[in-house]
Amino acid sequence: MARINLKCDDCNHKFGLMYFFIRPEKIKCPVCGSPRVREETRGTGNCGCGGNQDKPFRFT
Repeated sequence: MARINLKCDDCNHKFGLMYFFIRPEKIKCPVCGSPRVREETRGTGNCGCGGNQDKPFRFT
């Protein structure tokens, strides 16, 4: 089971969505019903998948 963190652009509500195998294409905000929802990404972390890291993970 996978989980993604989302944020509504209209009401700024943050929520999580869990899904099996196939990620849903059309997601609406559970509070206001707006289709303007985007995935929230983290800029830091130790997994090597963060966007702005000084030392990204490398296989050597």
